[in-house]
Amino acid sequence: MSCLPPIPPTPPVPPTPTPSNGNYGYWTFGNGQNGLKGAASTIEVLPDGRKVIVRDPQNPALLEDEFIIYALQRVPQARHDFNRLFPSLLPEEQERYVTLFANNPRAAYPLLNDQTFSDNLQLAANTAGIYLNLPKPRVSHKQGWWRPLP
Repeated sequence: MSCLPPIPPTPPVPPTPTPSNGNYGYWTFGNGQNGLKGAASTIEVLPDGRKVIVRDPQNPALLEDEFIIYALQRVPQARHDFNRLFPSLLPEEQERYVTLFANNPRAAYPLLNDQTFSDNLQLAANTAGIYLNLPKPRVSHKQGWWRPLP
């Protein structure tokens, strides 16, 4: 007879979130839509000089490029979910992000793994080095030190 306690049963593993079951993670937008969906928007200049963003009428972008770049550079979960969702996007949507990364090289950071990305952030934040302001040693005649007179 064994004195060991019985092994508890293994709990069921929840299904892995995928785009097909509606889980877009960080990029879930509004009523459960994928926030990365949509073709590239264009910028038109009105006669009075104002700039207006014009969305593609067939496939309007849900989130603007600036927000996506900001999130990709600063939120690891956003980068992870972007890399997971990218293959499921339509070709015109993938083209939008390829062009976006080509025009904004710093936005390509999500292509790095999380450890490299984190190391790059730390390196950028800690480049100042360490400098100590040490006091100059005092000159003392008692210790046998001398200083030449001017």
